[in-house]
Amino acid sequence: MGYILKTGKVFLCYFSGTGNTSSLVNRFAETMESNGYEISLRQMEKDIFDGGEGDFILGLAFPVAIQSTFPLVWEFVENLPDGKGRDVFMFDTMESFSGGIVGPLKRVLTRKGYRCIAAREFRMSSSLNTSPGKVERGQEKNRAALEGVERFALDLIQGKGRWGRVPLLSDWMRSISLSRKIWTANSERISITGSCIRCLKCSRNCPVGAIEKISGNMVINHSVCISCIRCASNCPERAILFNGKEIHG
Repeated sequence: MGYILKTGKVFLCYFSGTGNTSSLVNRFAETMESNGYEISLRQMEKDIFDGGEGDFILGLAFPVAIQSTFPLVWEFVENLPDGKGRDVFMFDTMESFSGGIVGPLKRVLTRKGYRCIAAREFRMSSSLNTSPGKVERGQEKNRAALEGVERFALDLIQGKGRWGRVPLLSDWMRSISLSRKIWTANSERISITGSCIRCLKCSRNCPVGAIEKISGNMVINHSVCISCIRCASNCPERAILFNGKEIHG
């Protein structure tokens, strides 16, 4: 069953770790604007969203992590204002598989009073590229995803988007990511090597404030870190490793 969008004003709220999601967000925004829509981009880690009392379409975009998504994203969604029947869509980026996001997110947003109209998942390069070959394969995925998000925007405008069925195991898969222990364990695989020049770019770009300079060294607080690898993406010296291996951009 199709739908008709209720307004031409779109708030697209997003979180991006290594930059994959932000690249799709920008392409999506360009496509919507070229078709006459007014679109405002908001970063989840910086903004507490309040669209005001007028009508708008809400968009959510983020990476998949631990078969669901980052705690930061779920916290943002839980703090959204009452939907009042407004349209909402989502898209995510992932290396291969999610399972614990599309269905659970639909349930939360429906409970908050939104009309869930479209969801799409895009395969892109891994945030943990530890070999040149993996980088090359990821670049091919990224090109396809950029084309795909354009089609998604056009489908959304034409009322052809859909939010798929809820898999039976989706809530169980989401529950895996709810424990802080799994995020801490993943974070403990990240390390900063002696080639670090203390430029503070990792600290300034960390969305959760998990990296700080202590006694002249950059230190990761693994009990806070969400393993989004944004620090590695912004490190000019490639001084941040995962499982002892260099992360290639």
